[in-house]
Amino acid sequence: MRILFCAYREWGLHIYNDIKKSFEQMDVHICQSENRFNELILDNSNPYDLIVCAGWSWKIKGVDFDKSWVVGLHPSDLPNFSGGSPIQNQILNNIEDSMLTLYKLNEDFDTGDIIEKKPLPLDDHMNTIFNRMRKIGTELISNLINNFPDNVILTKQLNINNNNYKRLKPEQSKLLKKDLLTLSTKDLYNFIRCRENPYPNAFIEDDEGRLYFTLCDFKPVEK
Repeated sequence: MRILFCAYREWGLHIYNDIKKSFEQMDVHICQSENRFNELILDNSNPYDLIVCAGWSWKIKGVDFDKSWVVGLHPSDLPNFSGGSPIQNQILNNIEDSMLTLYKLNEDFDTGDIIEKKPLPLDDHMNTIFNRMRKIGTELISNLINNFPDNVILTKQLNINNNNYKRLKPEQSKLLKKDLLTLSTKDLYNFIRCRENPYPNAFIEDDEGRLYFTLCDFKPVEK
């Protein structure tokens, strides 16, 4: 079995390494850029049986989705929170219990058939969430490989809407003075927490400069 892993984020690269070690008998390759992907797809001399996208930001081109197995990992309970920055958008909407969804890609973003989902808690810091995604993502991809292709069950997504969330922009990391006065402590915590490294950190600024928030903690009031 020949597998191409499309990943460049740290958590995706960790999943690739985990899969490569677990399935040493298989031919597993890594692709970390859009240009490299296009080069590999144009070379039809030795096609891939399975293409896995883990945190991949570019639209897959040059692939017949009806004839090829291209799958992706999306950190939300699809079809909820489809689109960009799913972890951050969920945290900003006070979602703490989510899913890591493995699904089959098609021409439209995040609308393909579901292969499997596993619970993904979104509490704690970003590095903890990424470590969870590595562990859960490795389990999902391992299950897929073990069942591929005849025993893979596909489930159509229901209630798909076109209101995909947009990817957060760096300028949206700015906190205004009024935010410090009007947002609750929990909302401020989530605003800062979802922008921990490797994302553009939350900041406030005045005429003298910017103050960045790289890490913060929250302790709820004991009732």
